[in-house]
Amino acid sequence: MSNIDTAYNDRVYYELQNTSIGNLPIPSDDVIGWNEDEKEYARNEDYEGIFAKFSNALRFKGTAKDWINNLRATQGINAKGRLVKNALDNQLVWQRDYGGFLSMRSWEFRDNVVSMKFESGGLENTLKARRKDKVELERTETYTGKPIPELEVKKLNLPGRRIFLETDFSTDNVNNEAKCRVQSNDGSTRAQVCGIPLQLTGQSHDLANSVFLNSTSNELQGTTGMMFYALNDRTRLMDISLDFNFDAYFQQYENVQWCRYQVCLTVYDEGANYNVKERRVIYELRSSGEGVDGDLVDGGVSLGNLPSDFDAVYPSFTIPIAGSYTTQIELLEGESMALECLLQSDMYVDVNAGVRCYAQNIVSNLKIEEDSYYEPTLTNGLLAYELLERLVEIMTGDKTNFKSSYYGRVDRGYAVDGPGAYTFFAHGHWIRQFTAEDELYKPFATSFLDAFESLEVLHNIGLGIERIGFKERIIVEDSKYFNNNNVTIRLGKEVNGTFEYQQVKNVERKVNEDYYYSSITIGSDKGGDYEEVMGLQETNTQANFTTIIEGVANEYKKTAKYRWDPYGEEIIRRRNKITAPTTDQSGDLDIWAHDVKPSATDILELKTWQDVLEVEPVGMFDPDSSYNFLWSPVQLLLKHGYKLNAGLKQYPYDSIIFGSSTGKSQVTIQSIGNNAYSENGNIPNADLEQARDIPEEISFEFTVDRELIKKIEGYTVLANGDKIPNIYGKIEFKNEFGELEKGKIISIKPNGKGQFTLIKSAI
Repeated sequence: MSNIDTAYNDRVYYELQNTSIGNLPIPSDDVIGWNEDEKEYARNEDYEGIFAKFSNALRFKGTAKDWINNLRATQGINAKGRLVKNALDNQLVWQRDYGGFLSMRSWEFRDNVVSMKFESGGLENTLKARRKDKVELERTETYTGKPIPELEVKKLNLPGRRIFLETDFSTDNVNNEAKCRVQSNDGSTRAQVCGIPLQLTGQSHDLANSVFLNSTSNELQGTTGMMFYALNDRTRLMDISLDFNFDAYFQQYENVQWCRYQVCLTVYDEGANYNVKERRVIYELRSSGEGVDGDLVDGGVSLGNLPSDFDAVYPSFTIPIAGSYTTQIELLEGESMALECLLQSDMYVDVNAGVRCYAQNIVSNLKIEEDSYYEPTLTNGLLAYELLERLVEIMTGDKTNFKSSYYGRVDRGYAVDGPGAYTFFAHGHWIRQFTAEDELYKPFATSFLDAFESLEVLHNIGLGIERIGFKERIIVEDSKYFNNNNVTIRLGKEVNGTFEYQQVKNVERKVNEDYYYSSITIGSDKGGDYEEVMGLQETNTQANFTTIIEGVANEYKKTAKYRWDPYGEEIIRRRNKITAPTTDQSGDLDIWAHDVKPSATDILELKTWQDVLEVEPVGMFDPDSSYNFLWSPVQLLLKHGYKLNAGLKQYPYDSIIFGSSTGKSQVTIQSIGNNAYSENGNIPNADLEQARDIPEEISFEFTVDRELIKKIEGYTVLANGDKIPNIYGKIEFKNEFGELEKGKIISIKPNGKGQFTLIKSAI
């Protein structure tokens, strides 16, 4: 503001305010330096909103000095002291000119005068100080110890993501034998079972195990070491495939009445007792003696007969065995599976009677495939409005310091449900069914910054701090709220009831490189890296792209700490408190976002592809059980399209080029009313939403009087009834060529000649 003329001191007064020690009207002469306040309205680079800034140090004497010293003595560095300037307008009505907060950390005292810096707002300082602090949302007090109600949660039905599970085994070239031996000197029948060694090479099934050498048992009961899949947790339908070859080396075959040697896929029941339920013979060698005549077991492959006089002809003999086998097994709860060699023989009465058959040089590959399903569960969680409101309440002590029509709902006092109203968040332990009563429970903990940045990725939102009177509120809205295309401020004067534009002075123009992006990275920081084969099926991860822009190394990076990958969530959902009560999971502390909808009950439901897409996704495994379809990297990129298009507008015939993804990119999605896009495809620049800005920065001078300050700090009611701060709309001015032009505010310094910096409007 211009210097204060003492002749008009009766038209101005100042007031120091504090809720505890009261307010103090003070004469303007007791505030030194107000006329040098260097005020600036500047757009925040992180949040989109415009914040007022001050760079001066004020000095106070007299009663103002005593009031400030008393405030500091009683409330310390956290004291909230406010200084407000009030002035009479032309209609002799008192108006707040503007105000701000005293920075107690800058307090100095010299020559009986207090010197302090003047800041724009309390909430801005609180947000700056607390936004990165991770806090447990279930706490019942604010940062300052003020009691707050217990956290109220909502319920979401998780019906279960069907996932394709694949587990692979092979026999390595070192541990590649299985030895069976039977003997008897009294003419009895004997049998021995030996597990075929298998090493896990890819694991989607938690209950799969490697099988090592020398795992043996009798023919009726197995042992833990033989099981390649042990103690099934629920009924599963599994497809088993096997490729196999080895040498069956008979080192001994003496005084044998009959003999059989089999390779079997065996199912064991009764839990850890491992009693044989079903033995499926895959390969078999047999002698022709009594006891083995008849048909081969269903599914088996006969590889020939042992000669009846084998032991007399040749004391040792090698038979090559090879083949392939597929089958489907319904495995019930508590059952296990083993791949094994079974040697059984009836021998004559002789001290040397016995058979030793060694499987040598085994080469095997076994695969389990399953279209896997787990019964539905419920999870606690928070909708986006309550998440942000709770964080603001913990930071500031007052939940009314938060407002958002974008995330607001009718049941929270808003006229309609906002576009993001049904965005739901749960953390890992809630998804796994843990509660605060459980000893190992981990609470829902997050920071305001992590929450905001994750929602910014999902919905392209912004944040500002708005004031109504002396009340401040953190506002979270669609970024277009802070980049409104309506003209809300015109630079000129009313003359005889007609508005006349006044030409601005000293115009300078330059390229603003910040609006050009050569690369794009978007999505969640997590997802797709589950160490299981099924991770290859997840789409909602992170991807990067390149643009036609060269010579500018700017990256448009919008990535989130939160995650929204259904496969990853399904993994921990299945490893819940019942199935894995003492096992930590990598997603326990993660926050999971869900695109949900209300239901006929209080339990929320996930949006299906039919709710948000024109047609069923192409290339996605079982889309009927999936969700969060609009949060794939390409779909997120399109939501940020109008910002990206600012630097690409001149290249409509070029495209944004896919680079790589941490998830499955061979998927095509078409949202309602839009084109179909493949996750690994290119996006034509012409398909991006229309740009609102042109990367041209315009600076000029224009005198700012009290009426213009009122416009800058005022509001405009649009035709649709929306009320927006004027500072988020366009400024229309008469440029250096005498033409009308529009621009978005980057900064306004109202003092002195008045300095404006705008970004040229594209519309």
